[in-house]
Amino acid sequence: ESKKKYDLIFLDAYNGYERPKHLYDKQAYRLMSRRLNKGGVLVVNFVALSVGDCSSNSAKLEASFNHVRSTSNRDKSPERFNAIFYATNI
Repeated sequence: ESKKKYDLIFLDAYNGYERPKHLYDKQAYRLMSRRLNKGGVLVVNFVALSVGDCSSNSAKLEASFNHVRSTSNRDKSPERFNAIFYATNI
């Protein structure tokens, strides 16, 4: 297992409208959290199919990171929208 650490991890993994679920779960977020240097940031591009979908992803991130913030374009398309999450442990 690699011990390499990063200042920034950017997660943007999609195949059309599908996202690989194993990259957007609590276990993956815990691993990414451990791979960040002190002060490092995980940036997650997330296509949400509903507000609940977005809230669920936020809860998964909050289980692994001390600080989570997000922004979205939900006002343009409330049924399906893009959200960007920023997560850090500082």
